[in-house]
Amino acid sequence: MPEIEKTKKKKKKKGAKSSPKKAAWPPTREFEELELADILSKSNLPDDFDPTMKEQYLSADDFEETFGMSRDAFNGLAKWKRNAEKKKHGLF
Repeated sequence: MPEIEKTKKKKKKKGAKSSPKKAAWPPTREFEELELADILSKSNLPDDFDPTMKEQYLSADDFEETFGMSRDAFNGLAKWKRNAEKKKHGLF
C-alpha cells in the first residue's frame, strides 16, 4: 500500500503581524506640478513632497519629454523598469 505524505501547514502565532500592504499603483493622489529643475535641485518643494514619487510631480509635457512615454505607459511598467527609468533621469 502506498504511503500518503502528510503536508505540514504553517501555523500563525498569536499576535503575529501580517506583511504590510502594498500601496495602490498607479497612485490615486493628486500631485502639485513642479519644474524638473526644482525637483532635481530640491528647491521650492512643498511640505508634503514625497521623494519616492518625484516623477509624479512633473507636468504631462515634462513627463513625456523626460521619459519618452506617457504617464499611463510609465505606470504600466513593472516596478523594476520604472525604477531603472527614474535612475536614468536622476529621479530615484
